[in-house]
Amino acid sequence: MELGDVANFIGGYAFKSNKLLSQQLENSLPVIKIGSLNKDGTINTNFEYYKFSNELKRYLIKKGDVLIAMTGATVGKVAVSNSDNLLLNQRVGLVRIKGNIIQEFIKWLLLSDLFYEYAQQTAGGGAQGNISPTQILKYKIPLPPLETQKQLVAEMEEQEKIIEGNKKLVGIMEQKITEVLSEI
Repeated sequence: MELGDVANFIGGYAFKSNKLLSQQLENSLPVIKIGSLNKDGTINTNFEYYKFSNELKRYLIKKGDVLIAMTGATVGKVAVSNSDNLLLNQRVGLVRIKGNIIQEFIKWLLLSDLFYEYAQQTAGGGAQGNISPTQILKYKIPLPPLETQKQLVAEMEEQEKIIEGNKKLVGIMEQKITEVLSEI
């Protein structure tokens, strides 16, 4: 089965650079660019903003949307939105489910090294790789029954909690080491 059998793809809008704002004003929303996508699947907050109008509704990002870098050295980098009301910039793609599949299951499939490698190998364009929406939607995915999807998602979320807990412990230990070394 292909991703396009169970998901829709939305490409971003070409916001004019000279119209982007460095700070948020009334009726402006953050614009998500390729550089906004972090390697760990999150979105950084170094935003530029754009005044929202109804013509931009198609490019509104919702919480849980899966975003994909479509150009450059990091083509295939994936992040998941943790909030609503962000704007999708050009060469960033958005994947939303349409079929009998769980959004979080798609998230984990696309956050995998397998998808990143597929995107890197599929991207053409010489010095700067590009992957098209069609190529993204042709990505082969497994489609287990919904109950199996739920189980897999639960397992991945449990692993994610463990990883986050370990990151916090490492941070605490680094802080203690710094304190001890500064006392010496």
